[in-house]
Amino acid sequence: YIHTDLKVNKEYVRELKHREASRLIAQKKLSLVFDLDHTLLNSSALKDITNADLPLLHEVVSREAKSKNQGPGCTSLFVLHHIQMWTKLRPFYRKLLEECSKLFDMHVYTMGERGYAMEMVRLLDPDKSFFGDHVVSKNDSTSNSVKDLDVLIGSEKSVLILDDSPKVWHRHRANVLEIERYHYFPSSLRHFGMKGKCLLERRNDESPDCGPLSSVLKILKAVHAEYF
Repeated sequence: YIHTDLKVNKEYVRELKHREASRLIAQKKLSLVFDLDHTLLNSSALKDITNADLPLLHEVVSREAKSKNQGPGCTSLFVLHHIQMWTKLRPFYRKLLEECSKLFDMHVYTMGERGYAMEMVRLLDPDKSFFGDHVVSKNDSTSNSVKDLDVLIGSEKSVLILDDSPKVWHRHRANVLEIERYHYFPSSLRHFGMKGKCLLERRNDESPDCGPLSSVLKILKAVHAEYF
């Protein structure tokens, strides 16, 4: 995923992984792989947004527009007409990425298409200060149905994975920290066959200070401290 169409043999891959792991350990860093959908954000196709949803969405957009001057990360709800998508970034995502960047070499790994993945990463990390070009999509993976660390350069012994679906990591379940799914849009609940109201319909959101991302940051810091 670093260089399109570049193929390397297994022996060289092993050498690269060992070299990269040694480099990170010398910096007292581990590798951290983030899933996108339902982990750092929630998206909904425009066609899945109902007339009842639109006033609620515009209410959030209007509220965020008034607080734009408060710094980066204040805008969390986006309508992306060029890809026909609404996207909501999860509360506390900015603080999580800022803090994790001090302790981890960070990657994104999603089963979404590459075009979608790059659009989402641009929202999360517009200046590439967190992920750089470390984005693995469905197009880059060696399988369409599971995720695997074989496409990442680094030692499996020093990789943590944050994902809401551990089952897609068949070979690396022990590396996964499972996080509660983020359901902001009604279509998200419907996708998983869940009943009830989503966060948008409840005119609510997760707490930035004591929500799932805040909790997982404490765990990540504890794992890092224990490792070293």
